[in-house]
Amino acid sequence: MKNLRVHCLNTGEIDTPLSLSLFHSGINPKFSREEIYPFRYNKETGMTPCPVPVWYIEGAEKKIIVDTGLGDNTPEEAKKLVPKYGDETIWVKKPEHDISKQLQNLGTKPEEIDIVLMTHCHCDHIANTGIFKNATFIMQREELSMALKPPAFGFFYFPEWAHHIIDVIDRVETIEGNKKIVAGVEVWKVGGHSPGSQAIIVETSKGKVAIAGDLLYNYKNLEYEWPAGVIWNLSQWEKSVNMLKQNADVILPNHDYFLWELFPKGIIG
Repeated sequence: MKNLRVHCLNTGEIDTPLSLSLFHSGINPKFSREEIYPFRYNKETGMTPCPVPVWYIEGAEKKIIVDTGLGDNTPEEAKKLVPKYGDETIWVKKPEHDISKQLQNLGTKPEEIDIVLMTHCHCDHIANTGIFKNATFIMQREELSMALKPPAFGFFYFPEWAHHIIDVIDRVETIEGNKKIVAGVEVWKVGGHSPGSQAIIVETSKGKVAIAGDLLYNYKNLEYEWPAGVIWNLSQWEKSVNMLKQNADVILPNHDYFLWELFPKGIIG
C-alpha cells in the first residue's frame, strides 16, 4: 500500500484560559505549574494561543479532510455568542488561515473533497462544513445527537451553530465504534473529551499517525497524561490515551503550535 501523508492546515486561532488547556488549571502538588504550562502560554494575559487546524490526508484513494475548522465569519459570530455562555476565549482569523487557499496550494479545492471525518462536533470543528459541497461527513452517532440537541452542560456545543451540521445533514453518515474508511485510513472511537470523539489513524512512512482531535489539546496533555479542561469522561480519556500510546507511532494533538516545531512544514509522513 502506498504510504499516505498528513498535512496540518491552520484555519485560525483561539486564545484560551489555562483552564481549557489543562484539567484543574494545572494545579497539582506533584509538579510546579511552570513545568506543565502548555507551549506558548502567556502568563501576562493568562491565555494560551491555540491553533485550530484541519488535516488533509494526501495520497488516499479518496480526498479526505479531518474536521472543518473556523469559517470566515467565525470570530465575529464568536464575539457576540461566547459571552452568553460564560466563555472567555478570543477568536482570530487571518488571511493566511483561508482553508480554500491552503487546499489550492495542495492541488485541490473544497468541492473536490470526498469525505470529511469529524473528530467531534464542538463549535471550533464545524464552522466550515458548508464549503465542502460534495463531501460525506462521517461522525460517531453519539456526536450527532450532541451537536443537534446539546444538553445544558454540553460546553462548546453552541445551539446557535447547530446549523453547520443541519445544513449538511443529508450527507452525514453516522457510525458506532471503529471503522476502516479507505485503505490506510481508519477511525477509532476514543470518547473522553466528548461522547463521540474519534481519532483518525493514517498509515504513513512514519507508521501509524493518530490525529487525536481534542482528546489531546497539546503535547503537555500527552507527556503528563493530563487531560485538557473540557472533559466528558475521565476514565475513558485515560484508557484512550494509553491505547493510542500503545498502538500509534505518532500522536498529533489538536491545539498546539509546538506541532510546527516538530514538523516545520506541517507535513507528517
